[in-house]
Amino acid sequence: MHGLRISMSVRLTGTEQGSMLSSPAYLALDDAGGIRLQVLSPFGVTVLDLAISGDAYTLTLPLRHETGNGRIDPSVLDDPRVPVGDRMIVALALMFRPKARPDVCRGVGPGTVACAVAPELAARVTVDDSLRPVREEYVRGDGEALLVATYDDYRGTEQTAMPGSIVLEDPASKARMIIRVTRVRTAAEPAA
Repeated sequence: MHGLRISMSVRLTGTEQGSMLSSPAYLALDDAGGIRLQVLSPFGVTVLDLAISGDAYTLTLPLRHETGNGRIDPSVLDDPRVPVGDRMIVALALMFRPKARPDVCRGVGPGTVACAVAPELAARVTVDDSLRPVREEYVRGDGEALLVATYDDYRGTEQTAMPGSIVLEDPASKARMIIRVTRVRTAAEPAA
């Protein structure tokens, strides 16, 4: 998944920052595992700029003249006192981290594997017949889902195909981030 550049539209629901309109957004994953997300207003002005490197992130909200730093700490997914926006940042970082290793994963059902990502936290990933993810849940030790990502509208059957639709949902707050992927290119492809 590294070396990708994704153009998409994003809409938030169920939060103070919820939006009626989708906003254009750009997501880049570099070869070192860094993530950069830039969300624009429907009118083209940057409203959010997120950079994740290792376990650290910087969030800039240019229209509010705010910049903050934080840590990617999986335990915040289980803390209702943490704002949903911070939990979504952690979820985004976890989604793009490699998880499937034989020493931390086990089968839990047809097409589903659970991989430990932190103490008392597992990623439960379900794949379709082409082995593409269709659902990813971050669950506590008791099995309660703390964050759910669903992937749909694949534009190919190969394992490396990207979904056209991704929905991140925080079950505690009912907040959702609805992502519609419009274009994907690898770092090796020239810019259009």
